[in-house]
Amino acid sequence: MNNSRLMKLFKFITRGLQLKDSVAIGLFGGLIGTLLVDVSNFILWKKNRTEMLYAHLGASMFMRPFRTNQKKNVIIGQFFHLITGATLGLPLFYILKKTGRDYLILKGGFSGSLTWGTLYSFGIKKGFYSAKPHLTKTHYSYLFHNFLYGLTSALSMVWLAHPSVFPSAQTKQDDDKTLTPQFPDSLSIPSHLLTQPPTDVENHCSIH
Repeated sequence: MNNSRLMKLFKFITRGLQLKDSVAIGLFGGLIGTLLVDVSNFILWKKNRTEMLYAHLGASMFMRPFRTNQKKNVIIGQFFHLITGATLGLPLFYILKKTGRDYLILKGGFSGSLTWGTLYSFGIKKGFYSAKPHLTKTHYSYLFHNFLYGLTSALSMVWLAHPSVFPSAQTKQDDDKTLTPQFPDSLSIPSHLLTQPPTDVENHCSIH
C-alpha cells in the first residue's frame, strides 16, 4: 500500500497537474514563485541580511512605516504581495507560450528581474511605499529575489501545464513544416502540352 502511494506521488511530481487553462497556469505559477521568494526573504530577514519583509513593503503602501510591524497590517501587506506576484505570472506565461519552454532559466530570470525591478524602482521613485530600504544589502536581496521569482515561476508553470501548452523549439519547427505548403523545386510542363497542332491559318499558308 505504501509503495503504491509512493508511486502515485512520484508520478504526480514528474507529470504535474496537466492544466491547460492559461489564466490558471499563469496565476498559480506566479503564486508559487512568490511563496518561495517570501520564504527566502523571511530567512534573510531573520539573519539580518535585509531590512524588511515584502509584507512590510506591501503594507507601507497603505500606512505609515511604524505601523507596518503590527500583525494585522503585516497580513494585509502579505496578501497584497501575493496578489501582485500571482498577477505578474500572467505576462511570463504568455512569453513562454509564445516562445516555448527552451532557455527557461534565461526567460524566467529575465522576466522576473524586469517586472519586479520595474515595479520596485518605479514605486520607490513615485513614493508609493512609505517604508524605504536604505542599506545596500537590502537592494541586493531584492535583485536576487526578482531573479528567483522569475525562475521558480517559469519552472512551476511548465510543471503545472500540459506538455502541449509550452511546445519546445523542435516541436514548433515540426509544426511549421507541417503547416507550410510543399512546392516542387521546379515546375515542369509536360512536353505534349508544349506541342500544339497547327491551326487552319498555318495549314492554308503551307498549301500555298
